[in-house]
Amino acid sequence: MMEWMTIKDLGEYLQISEKEISMLIRNKRIPFYDHHGFLRFRKDEIDKWMITPVKDDKESESMKSGYIYRGLPIENYVLTASIIFCANSAWQNLPEFILKSVDLLDSIKGRDFLYRDEFDPLISNFNDYLRISCQLGLIDNRKEGERKKHYYLTEYSRKIAY
Repeated sequence: MMEWMTIKDLGEYLQISEKEISMLIRNKRIPFYDHHGFLRFRKDEIDKWMITPVKDDKESESMKSGYIYRGLPIENYVLTASIIFCANSAWQNLPEFILKSVDLLDSIKGRDFLYRDEFDPLISNFNDYLRISCQLGLIDNRKEGERKKHYYLTEYSRKIAY
């Protein structure tokens, strides 16, 4: 038997506001049924929708020229990135950030890590890129001795950069 939900039911089920649901409906990004102005949602379709990442056509085009990360195309990680980044378009700048980081580290003699403040001139909003790079395993951050963290570029960073 199909289980139907109202906007209020769906909001409670997904733990988001009715306003956010309305925005998803307007942008046709969620499955819904409109029967003479009465909006309803099928629970089974919502469950399926929740585990299916939605790709924007513009994103997909930009990702085709992307890179492989840990054996998978980087577009497989868009859902994770969208939680961390304000916009998915930031993915386009991630390879540039990694390349600049590798180049900077190669130019520094005598150490194999970077300090946090050294990322600042590389790209605006470097904190976001640093955070996602650490989460994806492109950069490893550790405190060593001093209070400052040391940021080590992993083998994946070098693969992306070269």
